[in-house]
Amino acid sequence: MENRTLVIADEMFGSRGEAAELFSQLLLCLEPERPRQFVFNTPLYGSIESLYSKQELDIIGKQAGRIIFGVGLRELRRGVPPEELFNLFRKLILDVSVRTSGEIYLVTIPEAASPDTPFSINHWNDLIGTLQSSNIILLDFAKEESLFQQRQLARGKFVRNLWNEKGEPTPMCLTLLALFLQKSFMKKSIPEIGTSKEA
Repeated sequence: MENRTLVIADEMFGSRGEAAELFSQLLLCLEPERPRQFVFNTPLYGSIESLYSKQELDIIGKQAGRIIFGVGLRELRRGVPPEELFNLFRKLILDVSVRTSGEIYLVTIPEAASPDTPFSINHWNDLIGTLQSSNIILLDFAKEESLFQQRQLARGKFVRNLWNEKGEPTPMCLTLLALFLQKSFMKKSIPEIGTSKEA
């Protein structure tokens, strides 16, 4: 269903998937006339490996026109080498891309989300960027977060934290992520009821 959005994300989207829920509410409030549906698999309790083994049920079976992946943070925090994780993730994304006509979105991870492994985070972002194609789109939240921090610093010393000391997203960070997703999707509005092509 082209009007259905599936969100698959780990703790970067909040311990209860708050960013995904807020993102959906923003779209529904801003475009109430559009026939949108949302399915959330966030927080993702399993690993990318388990997601790969269950893709038939958890991804393909959802019949979503748009699939958002915000994953990798959990494994990278545990010290899984980004190349090793990417090899499996690449197989998953390529499998899904040939089995669905929908668009796939990959969300980058700000390095502040895992302050102990910034190199792994940046390398992961570079790797998933190589997957971009006509239906695989990179959503660079890492860049958005960095620009937001720079704008905060420019206004003075009272900078609001986006991450706590454990690298967990604060409510402001989750709001920023939801707004970033909303802005990205408002640029790619889905069709009105009764039309066959995207606007």
